[in-house]
Amino acid sequence: MFISTFIPTKELSGKFRTAHDMMRNIDGLQPQEAFDELLKYIFLKTQSEIKGDILDCEKRLCDSGSFLILENEQYTKLNKLLYNYLERVEWLETIWNNKKFNLSKKALIAIHEIFKDVTLTDISVDKKSAALRTFLTPDIRKGLGIFLTPDEVVKSIVEYIDPKPGEKILDLACGSATFLIESCKRLQNNSPNISNFELYGLDKNPRMLLLAQLNLGFDEKCIFHNKLADSLFVKEGSIDWYVANSFDIIITNPPFGVILDSDQYDLSKYSVCLNKKRQYSELVFLEKCMKLLKPGGRLGIVLPRSVVTNSSFFNERRELSKYGYIESIVVLPAETFQISGTQTTTILLFAKKYSYPEEMEEKSFVKYVNILNIGYDSTGRFRDGNELPYLASNLKDNCESCEKKLKLIQLGPTKKSSTLSNIRELMLKRFESEDCMKLGELTTYVGTGRTPPRSKYSKNDEGLFLVKVGNLTGKGIDWLPRDRNFIGEDEKKKRENSSTNLMLQKNDILLTSSAHSPKYIAEKVDFIEEIPGVIGGQASYVGEVMLIRPDIKKIDPYLLYIYLSLPSTKEKIQSMITGQTAHLNSNDLKSLTVPMDYIESTHELNKFKEIVKQQVKLAAELNCTIFKKLKLINLVESSNIGRDL
Repeated sequence: MFISTFIPTKELSGKFRTAHDMMRNIDGLQPQEAFDELLKYIFLKTQSEIKGDILDCEKRLCDSGSFLILENEQYTKLNKLLYNYLERVEWLETIWNNKKFNLSKKALIAIHEIFKDVTLTDISVDKKSAALRTFLTPDIRKGLGIFLTPDEVVKSIVEYIDPKPGEKILDLACGSATFLIESCKRLQNNSPNISNFELYGLDKNPRMLLLAQLNLGFDEKCIFHNKLADSLFVKEGSIDWYVANSFDIIITNPPFGVILDSDQYDLSKYSVCLNKKRQYSELVFLEKCMKLLKPGGRLGIVLPRSVVTNSSFFNERRELSKYGYIESIVVLPAETFQISGTQTTTILLFAKKYSYPEEMEEKSFVKYVNILNIGYDSTGRFRDGNELPYLASNLKDNCESCEKKLKLIQLGPTKKSSTLSNIRELMLKRFESEDCMKLGELTTYVGTGRTPPRSKYSKNDEGLFLVKVGNLTGKGIDWLPRDRNFIGEDEKKKRENSSTNLMLQKNDILLTSSAHSPKYIAEKVDFIEEIPGVIGGQASYVGEVMLIRPDIKKIDPYLLYIYLSLPSTKEKIQSMITGQTAHLNSNDLKSLTVPMDYIESTHELNKFKEIVKQQVKLAAELNCTIFKKLKLINLVESSNIGRDL
């Protein structure tokens, strides 16, 4: 009796978990090993269903008159069929070269009993993929190098791209086919009368491609063309459908942060690699996507934010602008992929290939959205107010008929050919207005400090005090010394004689400028009223801290401090972040616009200033009190005072 057509996702997931527990309890397999053996069995079962082979051995009549299957025969048959099927799929030899189950007889037969009444090829794409994803625990994914794109991100991209029947859809780093599965589901829901849809996928990881085949390869409405290959360096002509100007849609989350070296790869075919011996994989993937798209083709891709914010990538963006233009950019919060083990700030980039040469000169806007809530926090716990389900409708409808309106900014207008090359400048300009001045015009210095080598720190609390990120509180600098807060006399003299401003002074403003996550940049902003004499009356600062030194002839330092402390200003500053993790460039910060109200001062701001001055004063008094307390503690510890109390 076959139950698969009607089996709920939860029940199928339960069968996968039971199989995992069987392998662990019977054979003591680790999660990664158990996953590999489960993949083998699913491959065996699907192949047997396609070819009409029977997995069960014939039952034998026993002396008691009952029928049963001999375990030795069953174990041998399952291994023999697996060997025969793997012989016909050469690329799977890279992961299963012995072509057999690495399971005991008891464990393999137990797994076969779990699935023998299930017809896997009858199960719908969404049920099968959802069940397999529940089996892919974080430990398994990490061990096998699997990085899954969160479901809501996938749905948002596919909803915005909106594939239509007859369009050729490609994922050139398809993994387990998450984007293609969502595309298939959307096509089936929107066009139930269409007989079939053609989807295309490549991946260089054989396990991932097998997962894609198991997820998608047996749906009667989805024809899945796939190939095990490095999509960036496919030999010309080796895949007849993988050629330039061939695809209507490309949706992908390619590997990024990987350095491609010309000693290992032929980079000569990519314009983003001109005159370069090395290049980031994300830039090469972006160019490959543009080449593969048909004129007018649509791209939805997950990329590190650095692709659009790093000034060092200007030449690469200029080369890419020859292919197409940006329609929309969506900034995702740092926690989006944190569960997968990366804290890189990512964006969704939606682009189109030019339909005709003259389109390059046409003007357009770039839609920009900064997503703040994706439905979970950095630990994966549920968070109410997920904005992703409303993203596509906001980008498409300009918020006119949206159920929930997101903060959408129109960047431009600008030539379509400039949307890629000048996207960094467009993003920086979005906060500008006529009634303001740039921070660089209101300061005498903006820059980061210097982090000394470990050998330059003094072993005791003597020398020059060094303000570190941990000393910033957002409520006043904590001058209490902690581990490695002082540097020796030699380093002190270098800083005093340095041409850069490495010595702090009254009215300086400090903020966090480098961190492992963007949310910490400008999170803490502090003001220096005075440097306590108890630490020597002098201080410097490290490379992860940014100094803003107001020009007191142009702006009241306290008013600038107030402005830099505002949540809305923090959002503007965080939009300037570059790098795979989070770094704030001083030249970018200088372009921050400061409203004239803070420059000319208003009655309300002056009242605000008095409160802030009082806060700074209280923070200084608290520091002084703590130092006095510590001094008394040391006095008590070093004498007999209080011993007889």
